[in-house]
Amino acid sequence: MHAERMISTHPQARGSVNDALVRCIEACLDCAELCSTVARVGSRRTGGHEETLRRLIELCADLCRLCGEECRTHAHHHRHCEICADTCRECETACRSAAATLALPHQ
Repeated sequence: MHAERMISTHPQARGSVNDALVRCIEACLDCAELCSTVARVGSRRTGGHEETLRRLIELCADLCRLCGEECRTHAHHHRHCEICADTCRECETACRSAAATLALPHQ
């Protein structure tokens, strides 16, 4: 990812890199990418693909949980990490609720 390079070259960072913050940023970017994809796929449901959508939503929930956990470890130092952790938790909860409404595959 480019987060480390961006932070290290920022004038206020003066070449210093907070590795924990870099990991947090990278997790958030990954989470945001998947959330965006799931939102697009879910909004154009064309029938018959509930299993695929359910799996994507569950994956999104899992990634949001992981991202939120990472951000929560930094929340006491960084307000933006606290907000991110809360947002990730909300997204995870919404995804789990939505996934539960979609049909499970026939066994």
